[in-house]
Amino acid sequence: MITSQSKRLFKKVIRQCGYEMTGIRRSEASRTFPYVCSYRMGDCEFQFWIAGEKYVIWYDIPTIEQGVEGPVLCGLLDAGDRALEVGCHHGFFTVQMADKVGPAGRIVSLKADPGNVMVA
Repeated sequence: MITSQSKRLFKKVIRQCGYEMTGIRRSEASRTFPYVCSYRMGDCEFQFWIAGEKYVIWYDIPTIEQGVEGPVLCGLLDAGDRALEVGCHHGFFTVQMADKVGPAGRIVSLKADPGNVMVA
């Protein structure tokens, strides 16, 4: 059951991401966000949503593909595995792990902040 509080939260998060609720179209004030970046990290190729200006310095930087976290996490997984990620932020590593476990596996990612949950 969707409550009025849930609807207000959803609308607030959508507005923070630069959308209007009338047909969910981009607002004039946020023409550049969100946008999608393409990544290749090890064997994993994926696209990732950059939700706002403050996340550019986290996720849209030239050195991000040289990071070791994703390959190390994925090295712990095999096709069909199941994993729990606590504190997934926007789901950057979630996407990589999901690619590694494939359709037979499962990744459950948790985040407490509703705005980050919407992006993830």
